[in-house]
Amino acid sequence: MSISIEQCLDLLPQTQCQECGYHGCRPYAEALVSRQEPSIARCLPGGQDVASALSELLSRPEEQARTIPEPATATIDVADCIGCSLCLKACPVDAIWGAQGFEHQVWESDCTACGLCVPACPTACISIIPRSEGVPFPTAEHNLSQIAAKDRRTSEKRQKKWEAHRHALKKKEPCLVEH
Repeated sequence: MSISIEQCLDLLPQTQCQECGYHGCRPYAEALVSRQEPSIARCLPGGQDVASALSELLSRPEEQARTIPEPATATIDVADCIGCSLCLKACPVDAIWGAQGFEHQVWESDCTACGLCVPACPTACISIIPRSEGVPFPTAEHNLSQIAAKDRRTSEKRQKKWEAHRHALKKKEPCLVEH
């Protein structure tokens, strides 16, 4: 029986955190299915549950998974936030909100604590802290819906820029839209 990448992906938490060493859950799933990746226990957010499920699916020996020491989330020190929006672009699940030039905040309920926003911040105002009691870690389904929403917004922005550019070309005016 052939195992599909989608079957493997369905077991991963879809945090796109890159903690496994791959640029997201799909590349890790592809490497597992093609047997280019020997370890089924690289998914930090998935922990032992995901490692066990991958072991069963891929018919590989079970491995001890690394685990997150405690549930965590990103936080932004708004006193130091300059509103550069670099963290917005870095967050794979759209858990950070704010506008260019304004301070940003983290939706703790959406944050997967992947830490990709931390190095993106030029003022070092983002840190990873323990999650508030009672705030659950996002599910894979939630993470996928956040990623899809972010992709739609990005696509809509590109479409608007393209339409403004086409409109300027028709009028033979210089395009004033930032690229």
